[in-house]
Amino acid sequence: MLYTLYGYYDVSIPPITNEDKIEVSYKNNLFYINYKGNEVSCKLNELNDTFSKLLNRSLKSLIIIPDRSYITKNDATSTVSFELWNKKMKIPLLVNNIKYDYFLYPPLGKRLVHVPDRWINLKILGIKDTIKLNGKKLIAPLNLNIPPSIINIEYGMVNQKIDLTDYSSNTYVLNLQKQNLYKSINTKILNVFNLNSGIFLYGIPNSLWISNGEVKLTEDKFYCNYGELKNISGNVIFAYEKDNTVYIISSSGKFFTLGTKNISKDFGRSPLSIKVYKNYIEIKTFKLETYRVNFDGGIYKEGNVYNLFLDIPDTKPKKSYETNKYIVEINDNKVFIYKKNIN
Repeated sequence: MLYTLYGYYDVSIPPITNEDKIEVSYKNNLFYINYKGNEVSCKLNELNDTFSKLLNRSLKSLIIIPDRSYITKNDATSTVSFELWNKKMKIPLLVNNIKYDYFLYPPLGKRLVHVPDRWINLKILGIKDTIKLNGKKLIAPLNLNIPPSIINIEYGMVNQKIDLTDYSSNTYVLNLQKQNLYKSINTKILNVFNLNSGIFLYGIPNSLWISNGEVKLTEDKFYCNYGELKNISGNVIFAYEKDNTVYIISSSGKFFTLGTKNISKDFGRSPLSIKVYKNYIEIKTFKLETYRVNFDGGIYKEGNVYNLFLDIPDTKPKKSYETNKYIVEINDNKVFIYKKNIN
């Protein structure tokens, strides 16, 4: 009601002394308006006509000045526009020959407004190709300053509307590679092992092995190009690949290899610390023993542990991973795999 009244009358709350007063009350779904001794009643959708007749005024106008842009109307452009006041106004803007619908919520008390009130840095990444932004052909990747608005992106079979009218950040990044959804799998990912030859995502009920063009769904506790582990004691907590061999350690202290080298060892206790060096892996166990696994072959006991410091590589899943051909996103109970557009 206040915004509607402001379109016809400069409102001050509380009222300034000696100014004409308008008293408005609301009862039983009706507005009762008293102005200079005249009282009328109306419904919500009748407020505009009622204020116009009672106050004997036309709807006020705003002077709108576009900054770094033009206002477009009937295929013509202008650097200033007079618009009838409204609490929500759609202003068609032309920025670098691209059209946007900018929504203005004019503040009370102003007759002159500059638009837009801010800019968003739009980054479109992931491809080198022609796209359409609001019908305008452009070459991606690109970086544009746009007004807060709804944008329409067309690329191949993708036609996507993105609402940035109330977007709070200064930058919006759109990766068009992610529009090419290859697979989505309902599973809870617990650990991720990023190897030279691929990525193993251990999950429940299903795990995934992603390597170059291959995406394999499995229930194995560990899988890679060199083999699989089905029935092992505990879970895999460490995997490292070097020279076509994957070195694996389980939570129970079992050590395995898959690939060109064939080495196994039971350390007897869970690992306390696992560190990778240039030529070997150092393993300390809760049995207070230290071992060295050389990459050129052999496992050697180095001595005892005197300081208990837990130091095991973190395998908790991150939000996203990338291979030569795929982008992998991990949500709470779902994995999304996007196929890259490789030219």
